[in-house]
Amino acid sequence: MFALSCIGSSRTRFSALPTALFTALLTVATTLVVSPAAAQDDVPVDIPADGPDEEQFTEAHTTPSVNVEPAPIRPYAAPDEPHVVITGGGWGHGVGMSQYGAYGRAEAGQNYRQILQAYYTGIDITATDFGGDIEVHLIKTGAVTFRPEGPIALKGGQTTIAEAENGDTVRIARADGAYVIRVNDKSVCGGDQQPVCPKNQMGVQARGNGRVPVGVAETGNRYQYGRFRLRAATGGNIDLSVASMSVEEYLYGLGEMPASWPLDALQAQALAGRTFAVRLIQSRRGNWSHPWDLWS
Repeated sequence: MFALSCIGSSRTRFSALPTALFTALLTVATTLVVSPAAAQDDVPVDIPADGPDEEQFTEAHTTPSVNVEPAPIRPYAAPDEPHVVITGGGWGHGVGMSQYGAYGRAEAGQNYRQILQAYYTGIDITATDFGGDIEVHLIKTGAVTFRPEGPIALKGGQTTIAEAENGDTVRIARADGAYVIRVNDKSVCGGDQQPVCPKNQMGVQARGNGRVPVGVAETGNRYQYGRFRLRAATGGNIDLSVASMSVEEYLYGLGEMPASWPLDALQAQALAGRTFAVRLIQSRRGNWSHPWDLWS
């Protein structure tokens, strides 16, 4: 470490500075590192014991400059055969069909069989006779709120407990081991001159043979295929499912692709979804503890 000095051949004089500021300047200056070559011609500064000179400070030296050469700019040289390698796929397992990939293949002219065989290698596409309806679990909840867009019936077995119309609100909960059913906030069972409230299972369905869209507040969705089935669950809750629905009706709920996409992409998606559902149902039936086939 070198002593504080001024660079140059002329004497440097300091103007009157507050003692604290002057001391601070000295402290900062002593942190500078001066090369030995530059220090050889330094002229020490004489500082009186009673503080700096009162005369006006003039600086009569020059500060040496350092010339730094900028780093040369080297343009990026692209490889002769540029390529990007991507490994993996799907949700990490690499098995499955990319919706956008199916879209691109359909746009390029591939049919649904070619699309499926590109993603599921070594497969055979055959027809399967899957008879019977399926049941899909929707939600386990403390109460269910239905908002029908047409006439519906509330059933306890084969008995009609009550009916509701378009715009009505039906709320079903459980208390004391039975259902509590209210239509537009009015109780419809369990009272004088009213049907007995169901205890374990009940249904909600369109009246007649038609289909009626029904909103369910607890799921945020509308349903128009099959019939609602409610089962008593633990903790005073209700297991809500859609029963009496075909596999094809179940597939209408697939939302992975917009309906405006190419037909072959939609066919590939429907076939993949149908295969998944049928295989899962077949593997569970006979070895499944729940009364429904699928979870939504």
